[in-house]
Amino acid sequence: MKAIMALAHELWPARATVLDLGNLDYQWGDWIGAAFRGDPFARVVSDRCRAGLTSYVQAEMGKNPSDFPFDSIPEAITRLCSSIGTIELSPRRVPERSARTISTQAVPLGPEEHDRALLLGITGTWQSSDAGFVMGHALATLAAWEFTALVFDFRELRFGGGSEMKVVLILGKRDSPERELHLQVFGKAGDDGYPGKELTCVLVSASSREGIASCLDGLGEIPSRWLFDDLEVAVRSLRSRDRSGPGFLPIE
Repeated sequence: MKAIMALAHELWPARATVLDLGNLDYQWGDWIGAAFRGDPFARVVSDRCRAGLTSYVQAEMGKNPSDFPFDSIPEAITRLCSSIGTIELSPRRVPERSARTISTQAVPLGPEEHDRALLLGITGTWQSSDAGFVMGHALATLAAWEFTALVFDFRELRFGGGSEMKVVLILGKRDSPERELHLQVFGKAGDDGYPGKELTCVLVSASSREGIASCLDGLGEIPSRWLFDDLEVAVRSLRSRDRSGPGFLPIE
């Protein structure tokens, strides 16, 4: 849930957040707190989760439960309007955020279940507005599952250049200040879970190689250390590298 909330805030920055939990069956568990983000923030509850959330807010957050939950979305919005002004509702759907198609697959690297690479494929013609969408999608996926390496698959992407792509590529650049900011959004920081370039590969083709190489060069990296034409070759390279240190760890 934290990954979903972080992705929503990344794609659609907002002045306030209403989390509708009315259809959620929740009795207990600290994990629910990871979804409570936003300021101001309101929760909509029902009898399916009221008792569990009341207990969590009181015991774990040390706050008065009556100050937080609402019985309906209009009630929550009315309360938020009193602090930030008029609110207009309009649907937002992830597929509508970008014309790019994103696929996610897990590629085994070793005998352990968690020792696997996230293969993030992007197809279509790149536009500068796609950067935040792709980066947010990647971070949400990495937050929700456990991986030890990352492979960007840009073989079906038409990318001629554009500095916005650096926002995506810095996910594999450990010494980037911007990367640290992105990780903090999703509850991670520093080396706590996300490997750097030694565990990141980029698959390219003629339609993307030159543009991606230019971006990597702009990041101060040697493109030949990142770029591969074939998935099997990239996987063999990852399997030969040391993955005993911190990998992608699930966010609690």
